Amino acid sequence: MLALWCVVVGEEAAFSVKVAGNNTVAHLKAEIKAKNRYQFPAHHMQLYRVEGLTLNDQRHWHFHGRPVADMSTMQLSDFAGSTTKLTTMSLVSNCFNDTDAELTPGKVHILVKRPDPPPPPLPPSCRPMEISISDLLQQNSLPSMEFTEAMKQPLGFKIPIRTPRYVSLFPDSFVEGTAEYGVAVDVVLQHTMFEHSQVEVATVDTNWLNLFVFLCQCVVHRDQSHDSDSPSEQEMEAVVVKQNAMVGKCVTRASWGEMTTATNALIYKLGPAAFCTFPDGLTSIPAWTTSSTIIQLHQLTYNCALQLYSTRELKTYHVSNLDGCHQFVVDVFKVLRWVGSIPKPHTTMHLVPGIRTVTRHHGHYLTWVKSGLVKQFQHDDKINMAVMERIYRAPLQHVERGRCHYTSVTITSIGQTLKTALSEDLVSRDVVKAQVRSALDELHSLGLAHCNVRAANVFVLLEDKRVILGDLESCRPVDAAPPQVCPNKIKTALELDEYQFGTFVDELATM
Repeated sequence: MLALWCVVVGEEAAFSVKVAGNNTVAHLKAEIKAKNRYQFPAHHMQLYRVEGLTLNDQRHWHFHGRPVADMSTMQLSDFAGSTTKLTTMSLVSNCFNDTDAELTPGKVHILVKRPDPPPPPLPPSCRPMEISISDLLQQNSLPSMEFTEAMKQPLGFKIPIRTPRYVSLFPDSFVEGTAEYGVAVDVVLQHTMFEHSQVEVATVDTNWLNLFVFLCQCVVHRDQSHDSDSPSEQEMEAVVVKQNAMVGKCVTRASWGEMTTATNALIYKLGPAAFCTFPDGLTSIPAWTTSSTIIQLHQLTYNCALQLYSTRELKTYHVSNLDGCHQFVVDVFKVLRWVGSIPKPHTTMHLVPGIRTVTRHHGHYLTWVKSGLVKQFQHDDKINMAVMERIYRAPLQHVERGRCHYTSVTITSIGQTLKTALSEDLVSRDVVKAQVRSALDELHSLGLAHCNVRAANVFVLLEDKRVILGDLESCRPVDAAPPQVCPNKIKTALELDEYQFGTFVDELATM
């Protein structure tokens, strides 16, 4: 048995666990969880072998011989260059041996990184109205025949509102207690049953989508947040976007037998990282699965704390007749009217999955919206949001501008890439060099270093040709240890900035 000493990052006390060498790191995590009585799953924590960390008999901490004033304030990045992440399936004997504890008395072997807590809930003043989708369907009932006749009229149609308080909450949506569209609706939905084929389903869906997209002022995007399981699949997956917010999702299948699969696809095909497709504060959206004969309307819900999806069937429409098709359009119209009515500031933070991309190196999600570029970080990223907010609040001229959220930022200083700006003669190389130098000086005046100075992170604003240094995730105090990916001779973040600036100047000359 190995007796290994551990300390949790952000805590002062050390503790020991005993584990057999032929056990895996997964077993070691379970022992640490039991020792501390943690409630979260053991696999959610991360373990790092650490070198040079000791605790003497007087309970004083030292790191490579230097005293540590307050261990509880140390972060994982403070041990950069002296840690090795332990993979779950590795054997403990491959990570440690019997001599580890014998050679250096008081040696601490493991840093334990607990999972980050879920973000705090939005304050009531900023939280959107919690209106159940099923309640919306009940509040705004409308006979199918009334809607069918109304669609034939050139003035559109009205939906009665039985709860007056909705009128005061969303005055722009109503006229004298009635949701009304004064636009001409001259399309009566009709479709012909050819055969049970994907082509037919897609055609029918297009008609339905076109109608309520027209009524609700929405946009439909092909969902590009994930790929189909197989290139041969012709399944149509669409997301409905309103005011830069994802407000609905559609999955189609050709036959009734595949409807269960389509329903499951609403959950698992989004993937564990797709929580960021939900607007901040909004956890439920309408979703529907369709075949050539029926539509099932669902409420798709995301639990922020558990990071889990669930779906609940609300209603089934038999669309082989016109009334069922009309009723589906009416219900979705009502729901999308409400879901889309989200008050500011959330309208500037919504993500549009149809144009979302993933960064190649870090896996951050980038989404273009009217207000800027939303960058959503992964949960296991070590981003110091306090540092980024400090930079955004400072009146800097040549450093990225934006707004911080819980796990994302909205970048408002959007410009051309440096490569494009140089090719279009928007700016000279001398100006770029001088203004990137100014950007570093601005950061250094705040006591911060950039630590990722390269051409890919330099942009030129179109309105005034100002050069901006972006990508602030690596920023840290100037006297902090640099990231691990740097030459060994560099000891501080400030030294790394100067080294990278020289490399950038050489790169700039060849662009």
